Parts: sequence; C-alpha cells; structure tokens
Amino acid sequence: MKIFKGILVSSIALTAFNGVGGLLPSEKSEVAYAASYDYSNKQLNSIVHKQVTKQLILKFKNEANLPYQDGIEKFIKEEKQDPELIGILAEYQNVTINRLFSSLNPKEIKNLGKEIKDSDHISSNLLNYYIVETQGDIDVQALLVQFEKSSLVETAYLQEEEAPSEECLSNLSF
Repeated sequence: MKIFKGILVSSIALTAFNGVGGLLPSEKSEVAYAASYDYSNKQLNSIVHKQVTKQLILKFKNEANLPYQDGIEKFIKEEKQDPELIGILAEYQNVTINRLFSSLNPKEIKNLGKEIKDSDHISSNLLNYYIVETQGDIDVQALLVQFEKSSLVETAYLQEEEAPSEECLSNLSF
C-alpha cells in the first residue's frame, strides 16, 4: 500500500510541476511547441502523398519584386516580367509556386532579415524563397533546368529528402 501511495504522490507532484497541457488535447493551446499543429498536419499529409508530389526550391532575384504569398504563378502570368517563366508555367499547368516559409508572416520574416543584416552575418532575403509543387509524372529534373534559365531565378535546386519525424523514430525498435 505504501508503494501505491508513493506512486500516486509522485505522479501528482509531476503533474503539478509539468502541468496537464501535454496530457489533455486541445485545439487552442496557449503552449508554444517546436512545430505548430498546422505544420504537423502538413507533414503527415506530405508523407501520405510523398510518391505523388515532388518539390523543388526557387530563390528569385531581388529585382523580381514578387509578393510573398502562395500561388504566385498567377502573379507571374499577369505581370509578364519574364517570358521564360511564363513559358514554363504554360507548359506545366499543374505547377504551383508557394512560399517556402509559411510558419511566419512576411513582416516577421522581413524583421528577421533586418536583425541578421544588423549583425556581422551574411544574409539572404528570405522572402525570395519559394517552393514549386508538382503533381503527377513531371520530370522534375527537366523542370529544374528550365527554371534555371529564367532571368528572374537566382538559384533552383531539388528539395532534400526530409528526415523522419520523431514519431516515426519512436516507432522503431532496436
């Protein structure tokens, strides 16, 4: 009986120190975690659709002056700044160009860039990075070569394979 009381008292003490935030699920949690709920769902969805969706990263030049929003392929077609990009988007109609960094709003990203510039570090405009999402059997390597020809694209490269999540790692048995 003393052992049971000891376990009960220690579990109550641990709950008092740590709180119940991690124990009880809630949609609107006030606790900040490393990955947001939306990010976790995107990760799960991307794992499910990994065979279908291939992604490459684009860094546009500063003079492109693109809005940092999802679906900028529509903006590129309307502005007609680069005929090469318009040709790529006409040839590959199921290509979507979205923001690479979606966890922060553009104003916060711009402030981060200013803080980095104030220090001695070499910085890059983070608002110039986008991710190209393709659906189906598109030759991503050929698409990459075409994007590299654009005068507005500074750098284009394929996204590295993502590291497995902690959940996947915890399921492994050694």
